[in-house]
Amino acid sequence: MKKIILTLLAVLTLTACKDSNDEPANSTPSSGNITEAKALGESRQLTVAGSNAATAQNRIIYEMDLLSFTSQGTINAAQERLAELKSLGIDIVWLMPIHPRGDAKFATYPSPYAPKDYYAVWSKYGTLDDLKAFVSAAHQQGMQVWLDWVPNHTGTGAVWVTEHPEYYVWNGTEIKHPNDYSDVLQLAMKQTATQDAMIDAMKYWIDVADIDGYRCDYVSSAEIPADFWKRAIPELKKHKEGKNITIMGEADFAEQTRLYGCGFD
Repeated sequence: MKKIILTLLAVLTLTACKDSNDEPANSTPSSGNITEAKALGESRQLTVAGSNAATAQNRIIYEMDLLSFTSQGTINAAQERLAELKSLGIDIVWLMPIHPRGDAKFATYPSPYAPKDYYAVWSKYGTLDDLKAFVSAAHQQGMQVWLDWVPNHTGTGAVWVTEHPEYYVWNGTEIKHPNDYSDVLQLAMKQTATQDAMIDAMKYWIDVADIDGYRCDYVSSAEIPADFWKRAIPELKKHKEGKNITIMGEADFAEQTRLYGCGFD
């Protein structure tokens, strides 16, 4: 049976306080209610009709944008609020993409979904050691940590553009921009070499940071064959002995039946 994931995005929006010394909200949700933490430490109870207690099949996820979660916008600052998330009943922290972002000419803060290096942490967030400490602290609180992963494309300034141009889809002398988005470049995910590189990068974070799963972006892309997922997901799930890895996927259309049976949770 597929796991049923209850994702609290709008309800559990922990907005950053203006003052970095502000104390986090300490309210504990009562039965049938969820505490919504507000700016400046204010909190109130919201009734959630028909809500059920968290189980192995019904877990509560918090999607975390590190830049906005705290006034500092860093992994270390976010770690200081993990106990607060635990008090709200969070089971899983889903980190939005942590990687360095693509070509900065497109925005002051380029899109997090334009990754530049799958093997690095964006310096604005902190370091690899900071991420390791964050995951360890979350585990001590009894929470999992998932990474948001972008398998369809990279940012225009990605290291693979120069190191492995063969990993991309080319239109003549230029790399294809998926859906005409100028800040990203289409990966050739139908090629075995590109698939190998993607799986290796995903295994890396399981090994070095002990993460617990992935939320994979735009898995319904026509450029990503279902056979990739049928291969990648079992490899990732069995990669680390004794480690249970969860793989979730974002599909833009419910009728993407070709993804059924690929192994997504």
